[in-house]
Amino acid sequence: MTGREKLFNKVLMQSDIKQYRLVIPKRLATYFQLHLQNRSEAAFLLMGDNEGRAWNFKYSVWRSSHAHVLTGEWSKFVKEKSLKAGDIVCFSCSTGPEKRLFIDWKPQMQSGIAELPPFKTTKKEQTFRLFGINISTSQPNYGCPSPDMK
Repeated sequence: MTGREKLFNKVLMQSDIKQYRLVIPKRLATYFQLHLQNRSEAAFLLMGDNEGRAWNFKYSVWRSSHAHVLTGEWSKFVKEKSLKAGDIVCFSCSTGPEKRLFIDWKPQMQSGIAELPPFKTTKKEQTFRLFGINISTSQPNYGCPSPDMK
C-alpha cells in the first residue's frame, strides 16, 4: 500500500454543513490547485475515503468572494458520514507518483474537542506565528488516521 502525506485538516463550521459546500481556507487551497489539469475556475477532484468509496467533489473559486469551495458530492458526504459542526475533515494525498487525493473525518468528542491520534507526515519542519507564539510542525502532529494506522 502506498503511504500518505497529510495535506491539512479543517474543523467543520455550521455553514459547511447547512450550506452544502465546504469552504477551504485560501492558504490551503493550493493543495488542490496542484491537482488541477488547468487553472480554470472549476474542476472535479476524485477523492477516496478510508472505507474505499470514491467521492467526486467539485472544486471551484467563487468570483464574487474569491472563496475556494468543495461542492458536488459534499452534501452526500456530509449526510452519509453524519457530519456536524465541530467534526474534522482531513485531506491527504498518496506519496506515490499518482498523488491520489483522500478525505477522512473524525467526529467531535462529547467535550466539544475532537480527539485525534498522531498522523505521520513527510513534510519538512515548518514554523508559523499564531497570536504571537511560534508554532512548529516538528512537534507531534495530530490528524486523521491513515488506513495503515487503523
